[in-house]
Amino acid sequence: MAAIRGKVLRGYQRELTGPGLKGFNYIICAPTGSGKTHTAAWLCHRRMRETEAEGRRFKALFIVPTRHLKSQQRDAFLDLFDQSSAIIVTKTQQFRKNFEHPQTKALMITAQILVNAIREGNFTFQELSMLVFDECHHTTLNHPYNEIMREYILEKKRLIDQDKKKRGSWLVGRPFGRLPQIIGLTASVGMGGSKDAVQHIIDLCANLDCSGVKTVTEEANQRELQSINNPPELDDIIATEPRRPSQVSSSFINLLKETMMEIERNQLVQYLRVDVTDKTPNYGSEDYQTWIGPVMANAREKKISGYLAVASYLFKLNLALMTFEDLPGRYVLLAMDKFLEQAREDFDSLPVGKACRQTYEKRLPQLKRLAEHEHPLEIPKLKSLVQLLEEMFRQRADARGIILARTRFATTALLDFINHSIRGKLSKYNIALRATRVVGQGKAVEDAQTQAKQEAALQEFRTGRANVLVATDIVQEGLDVPACNFIIRYNFVSNEIGTVQAKGRARAIDSQCFLIVESNSVNEHREQKNRKKVRDIEGALRRINSMEREQWLGSVAQKQITILRELQRQELL
Repeated sequence: MAAIRGKVLRGYQRELTGPGLKGFNYIICAPTGSGKTHTAAWLCHRRMRETEAEGRRFKALFIVPTRHLKSQQRDAFLDLFDQSSAIIVTKTQQFRKNFEHPQTKALMITAQILVNAIREGNFTFQELSMLVFDECHHTTLNHPYNEIMREYILEKKRLIDQDKKKRGSWLVGRPFGRLPQIIGLTASVGMGGSKDAVQHIIDLCANLDCSGVKTVTEEANQRELQSINNPPELDDIIATEPRRPSQVSSSFINLLKETMMEIERNQLVQYLRVDVTDKTPNYGSEDYQTWIGPVMANAREKKISGYLAVASYLFKLNLALMTFEDLPGRYVLLAMDKFLEQAREDFDSLPVGKACRQTYEKRLPQLKRLAEHEHPLEIPKLKSLVQLLEEMFRQRADARGIILARTRFATTALLDFINHSIRGKLSKYNIALRATRVVGQGKAVEDAQTQAKQEAALQEFRTGRANVLVATDIVQEGLDVPACNFIIRYNFVSNEIGTVQAKGRARAIDSQCFLIVESNSVNEHREQKNRKKVRDIEGALRRINSMEREQWLGSVAQKQITILRELQRQELL
């Protein structure tokens, strides 16, 4: 085994370092929880020793897509780097000072901080030794990762053109002219919306200037990886009947829709003079969420407070309608109550904000009366969830699991349901259910959490004070949570990467994964497609690894030439 300062790499991790030790830019693809960050830290530390032995300074950037990942990635680096040499940078203004500090060797930053530094002319790639992209499958389209790499590729082209010996040639997956080595980390390369898995991997490698994707292929290392990262014993789809419409549920839905319609008509159109002549998407749909989300984001960015208040109410009411498909009305209203507490503080000083609240509250007594007449388990999905939790904890009293919901709002309602309805039901069987909640960082009005609350909830789960974690897909991608006995996705399906990452959280021996969806629903069909994509990706990686090296690199180079032409065309516009 390879070791630095007492930190030992397992055999499969050592295999994953192979292309990096040879100086290639490449992608490390290995399951969630297999120690990809430690592998990258080991490569950085090895490169640091080599660089400093040559009398040059070493600087590495570890880039994460969202801010909640930085702390745990730094912890992995502290196994190898001194406390003062691996640091977190949270603001663009702090970047340059921290980067230049002589003790700093590795910085953990979000992609946007580096994008800002590049735009401001406050950074050059030649100052850097290594550039590590966590969750590198995001390097597509207009994601900040791709913006960074476009600048990298343009700079590489400029340096090659300046070197007469290399003029006209293109080196795929090799740093050039003091450019940093690129390392990408991911549990799944995904398909990025493409129907051709091989072509998508070519595109991803071209975007990252990577020579290829390294997976664990040696038989002994595969066995070791499987022993460390136990695949789920069961990965099942539980397809239930749809929720049957009733007079109560229909009336509840109509009241929420009437509220949205009135806010649109009186506040959005009449008061704010917003043109919504085009028919808005159906209330209670993902399409409406997709429509109103950017409206809210635009109002926040431009600091148009009245517009933000109205859009926030519409956004939340649409979430309430979506959540009512999965959970009883009383818990939807509890989640709305938490929004209203914050909305009073944020929006009631504005006439339009106060009007939105009053529009909702005048229907609230009727909504509450309707909710009292519901039986929670008349929702088939919810009945399946309760039965599943009972089964999981009867199998193992010390079980620990994650329930994934599709929105932050839904996690609030679901946590209340577990604490108020399920806990008492299961206590009859001496099952002690202790649930907590983790979602992304942000403002309370957005159903988000502060970093302190997020970390407190995670600590509860790590120590066992909580044995159920209700969460959004934030825990699928990179967040450090312990191995679980079960994962339940409650009517939540994202993409093929999410399907892989969710399973990666169930790492305990004999762990089980479940997806609860309505039979023949959009989500059930989406999951079936995701599973096919996962198989396609695995097949594509095998085909790529069997290709002639020159043929593979030629395909990546051709794609990069296309990228360069497009970038140069844009510069001329």
